[in-house]
Amino acid sequence: MPRWKKFWPEMPMMAIPAATIKDAHSKTESMVISSITPAYRFLVGLVEGIAR
Repeated sequence: MPRWKKFWPEMPMMAIPAATIKDAHSKTESMVISSITPAYRFLVGLVEGIAR
């Protein structure tokens, strides 16, 4: 078991209510996906180009 998992429950992030996280996530999910996908595709293409 990784050491960070042992301390995870004590981490400050856990103090944020799960409902707040879920609400914020649902609002920003499409925006994040639309901004990350092109960058991810570019990175994958770059890595594949280097690997060849």
